[in-house]
Amino acid sequence: MNKLKMMVVVVIVIAMVALPSLAADVSYGATVLSGQNTVVTTSNGNFGSIMAGSEKVIFKSVNLSNSGDIDATVSAKFSTFNTTGVYGLKNTTSDKVIDGTNFYLRKNATISWTGLFNTDTYTVSITTVPAGGSIVAMDARLVTVTGGPTGTFSGTVVLLFANV
Repeated sequence: MNKLKMMVVVVIVIAMVALPSLAADVSYGATVLSGQNTVVTTSNGNFGSIMAGSEKVIFKSVNLSNSGDIDATVSAKFSTFNTTGVYGLKNTTSDKVIDGTNFYLRKNATISWTGLFNTDTYTVSITTVPAGGSIVAMDARLVTVTGGPTGTFSGTVVLLFANV
């Protein structure tokens, strides 16, 4: 009987040594970010005089800075409209509008322009502002139509910033 007990003990010890561990420790960590913090540092929205049927560009019309710790996307839309609900640059003395689809933005000196819409329903994505205090400049372009409305126009473009 003692031999049987001894063999059982030896088998148990061998099994404990030979079997792999069925448990493991896993360490976790996280960096909690506060998000983007994008602001307009400078802006120039004055196109000056433009002949009907031509276009004008304002280089570095808006400078943006993001002091946050996440890159920010920048999108835009017009907030100015006339009595019929057409968004864009509105005549200061009448209900005429230079349609929002004739207004474009882009990251400074890139090739592609992004046109805005003439409704409040849609925003358009323009660029990304990197985190950490980077400055990104945006150009603006206005295209006027031959035979289109004339006079003095003004409007507001809303820039929306979001975490990438």
